[in-house]
Amino acid sequence: MLEKPCKPWPPSKLDYKKRTERQYLYSYKESLDYYREDEEDDEEEKPERDIKDVNLSWLISLIPEGVRPDEVKIKFGFETNAMGYENHYVKFYYEKEIPADPKGYKLAIKEYELLLAKYEKDLKLYEEALKKQEIEEAEKQIKEASEKLKQLKESI
Repeated sequence: MLEKPCKPWPPSKLDYKKRTERQYLYSYKESLDYYREDEEDDEEEKPERDIKDVNLSWLISLIPEGVRPDEVKIKFGFETNAMGYENHYVKFYYEKEIPADPKGYKLAIKEYELLLAKYEKDLKLYEEALKKQEIEEAEKQIKEASEKLKQLKESI
C-alpha cells in the first residue's frame, strides 16, 4: 500500500520575534512522596550538585560574563500532580533577551516553500500511482471474472 506524503509545517513567526528566555544556572527538585519506596526516576534530571553542597560562591561562579549578579533570580515552590505527589523545587536563573531575526524568518519561509513544492509534486506522483494501482486491481478482477465466466460456460 502506498503512503501519502506529509505536508510540511510552516515556520512560526514567534520563533523569530524578539523574546525573553530563561537561562537556568542551577535547579533542584525533590519529590515528597510518602507512600512509595525510594525509586530511581530515569525521567528526572539530577543536578550537578546536591542542594546541601550548594553555596553562594559556587552559584556566583556559574554566572556567565555579561550578566550581573543582581539579574539572577530565584524561584522556589512546589507543584502537585494528580496522584497527590509534591515536587518541591528551587531554581536560579537569569532572563536573556533574544533579538528579532527577520532574515532567519525569511530563510525559513523560503525553505518551507521549497518543502511545500516538493510535497505538492510528491502528492501528484502519489495520486497517479494510486490511480495506476486501482486500474491494475480492476483489470485483475476483470481478468479473474472473465476466466470464471469461461469456466462456467465450459461446464454448462
